[in-house]
Amino acid sequence: GLGKILQVVQGVNSVSTATTSGTFSDFYSQAITPTAASSTILVLGRTCCGATAGGDDMKYTLRVQRDIESAGYSTIATSPYSIGYSYGASFGNHTQVTDQSICFLDSPSYTLTDVLTYKYQIACDSGGTATYNDGGTQSSLTLIEVAV
Repeated sequence: GLGKILQVVQGVNSVSTATTSGTFSDFYSQAITPTAASSTILVLGRTCCGATAGGDDMKYTLRVQRDIESAGYSTIATSPYSIGYSYGASFGNHTQVTDQSICFLDSPSYTLTDVLTYKYQIACDSGGTATYNDGGTQSSLTLIEVAV
């Protein structure tokens, strides 16, 4: 029936790293192969991100992209975050780390054997460095196939 959960795929990534300003960097992906035609995919994610710089207003952008059967990625959700000035955190002298989550209902157009791959990306503005999985945290990405 409509709204029935057909499958759940979840994974986590605990690798901590950083990316320099202006360039989006991949940091986690998860794939699902739908079991029914015309299903929607509920994308649930959580990550701990931060930005480092010496200025008063550091910004980073977190986004989720989707690929259908290796045809190329397209952005399905984007969230810019502005974080204030902070002292004494783990990456240099001026890092603010925040917990971010995403909840997005995706309605992709696919054929039944297609693999759908979703990935997180992060970029930092203003000449700084964006980080993820700070302080031993993990990123998670859960894909839930919902019958339509």
